[in-house]
Amino acid sequence: MAIPSVQELISQNIELVALPAIVHRINALINDPNASANDIAVLISQDPALTARLLKIVNSPLYQLSQPIDNIIMAINLVGTRQLRDLVIVQAVINRFSRKLDRSFDIESFWCHSIATGIAAKVIAQELRLSNTERLFIAGLLHDIGKIVMMQLLPRESLQLQRATQNNQCDLNSIEQRLFGFTHAELGTGLLRSWNFPDSLIEACQCHHTPEAAHIHSQEAAITHIANAVANNIQAPLSPDDDSVISDYALRLLGITSAHLEKFHEEAYQSLDDILQVLYYDLAA
Repeated sequence: MAIPSVQELISQNIELVALPAIVHRINALINDPNASANDIAVLISQDPALTARLLKIVNSPLYQLSQPIDNIIMAINLVGTRQLRDLVIVQAVINRFSRKLDRSFDIESFWCHSIATGIAAKVIAQELRLSNTERLFIAGLLHDIGKIVMMQLLPRESLQLQRATQNNQCDLNSIEQRLFGFTHAELGTGLLRSWNFPDSLIEACQCHHTPEAAHIHSQEAAITHIANAVANNIQAPLSPDDDSVISDYALRLLGITSAHLEKFHEEAYQSLDDILQVLYYDLAA
């Protein structure tokens, strides 16, 4: 039987890939000009487990705040409504896509790499003095989301893919195209689009291997591309496509040198364990 297109695959499995209702409710409040920060705080506070996780994240090295935060309204005032919404999305995505899959798929390593990429993307964005650096953290975190969705929705073909990519010299994108009719980046892009994510994050995911192909949000794509390489220097690449040379285009675009790369690696490495604990291990416990 033919594999559905990206759009068909997502629509046919909407209950499996949809984000929880609270994400949509928070988005509705953020987009409501009459809603206040207190309205959002009240909504989040209705879920004690989510509230506790968000406060732990806000107080983690991810934010490096000068004072401890002990309530949601204080967190909103310090980090902003959109950044707190992004953290809700992070928790929702990790929770939704962290169930055990085929034993050949190392889900722990997948999320460790994804979180390391998110941290590196934020570090790079801070070095470049960009605003709202958490959006780059989200881009890094979700750059490979298509891989785990492939395994969940198309497990038989995904196992064929793993066998076909045992040779590290192979072209992963070509094999994915042959087996699925689309790549993991294209599937991830379709998923983010179904979640109504901003175009900057969608293009960063779509072009994380080919930043020169980004049409509008080339900076975000280049940051995600380089962050992926930095994360691979922290832990071994999960698949052949990750063990690739950094694009000269991306380096030139951002003005990044080898000295910068060493700095990014060191900063991401130093905070990785603490952030992994609050974003993944606490949730998986």
